[in-house]
Amino acid sequence: MKKYINTILAIFIITSCNSVSKKNETKPTLDTIKAKVELSVIPVKTNKKVITIDSSLIFNAWATDRRAPHADFLISKSEFGTIEGFYTYELIKDTIKIQYEDSLEFGIIKKLTNDTLIIAWNGKEPEYTYLDYRNGYDYTKEQVISIIEFYSTNYGTPKTSHDYVDKQLNPALHTLAEMVAYDNDEELLELFLEMILKSKGSANETPADILAYIYICNHELVLSSLKNQFKNDYLAELLEFGFYNSTHGEENLVQNYELLKAEVDSLLRK
Repeated sequence: MKKYINTILAIFIITSCNSVSKKNETKPTLDTIKAKVELSVIPVKTNKKVITIDSSLIFNAWATDRRAPHADFLISKSEFGTIEGFYTYELIKDTIKIQYEDSLEFGIIKKLTNDTLIIAWNGKEPEYTYLDYRNGYDYTKEQVISIIEFYSTNYGTPKTSHDYVDKQLNPALHTLAEMVAYDNDEELLELFLEMILKSKGSANETPADILAYIYICNHELVLSSLKNQFKNDYLAELLEFGFYNSTHGEENLVQNYELLKAEVDSLLRK
């Protein structure tokens, strides 16, 4: 299903950071997303057997990871919404057809419950399982610090395996990103940068994306650290990688893109 299937961190970074300077700005919640949802019941035929889909189940916000920073999409009675926009769609029998700006795509609904939606997109790709969105990772600052310090101390040991990175570290980093970007939390930024330096050999790309997220949202805070206490070529290169990876093809959506790009380039020239 094009790039809409997986969580689109790059788009989230761009859209959520454009007004981050307003520290007390209210961020969208699941409640505000669901406020758009209208409920009804739609009769649906699957093969020869007639079933009924309760549209109060399908009209929801769905995500491949319900704890992710945002939902993959939401379905209301009249619209199919992604972070990139809202599109018209049809629900015919067990098939959902979505009219994007430049294409018409479809998915076959394989399963629908109150918290699970399984769809096979375009008849070619594997089935994707979506869960009802729970609006963000639920970590306290203390828990984030504990996870980061544990990873820093035990990096390279079985204690920080791929499973730990996927299920503990990366989710905690998404919470850290918002705390640093929105709350100007210098302590967490310092711990994060120290963790990166202690795990240079890691193949995990999430820290680069998170550093780019914080930079786009709160570039002055990141620049202050990278030009002073954490003046380091590796960190500058990681920021460059995350920044260009996150904004590629979406440059026109990033506020002050040319300025941000110039600042990243200047770090590498020093």
